Amino acid sequence: MVYLTYAEYLELGGTLNETAFNRTERRARTTVDYYTQQRIQRLSEIPANIKELMADLIDLYAKGDRGIAQSVSNDGVSVSYRTDSHDIGQQAMQLVMMHAGEYAWRGVDCG
Repeated sequence: MVYLTYAEYLELGGTLNETAFNRTERRARTTVDYYTQQRIQRLSEIPANIKELMADLIDLYAKGDRGIAQSVSNDGVSVSYRTDSHDIGQQAMQLVMMHAGEYAWRGVDCG
């Protein structure tokens, strides 16, 4: 199940092209499923807060894939990037808790 289409992503202010969106959408969906224990998959309709979460995660992961310039040389045109996956993971978890906290509890559904 897709939680956010490319058209919806653009409506929410997304700026990635479709190729970059497709590359990061699955990773964002996997993150949502992990923290919500697949509760979103059981919904008949995806709530707006989950769509917003997906857009935020897609942008976060796309930014992280590019990395942060750690050092730049001019004459030899050399750029070194660093990606801090721990920081990205922490930010992703915070986004999930902010947007989807009601689905992100650990335990068994009783109903």
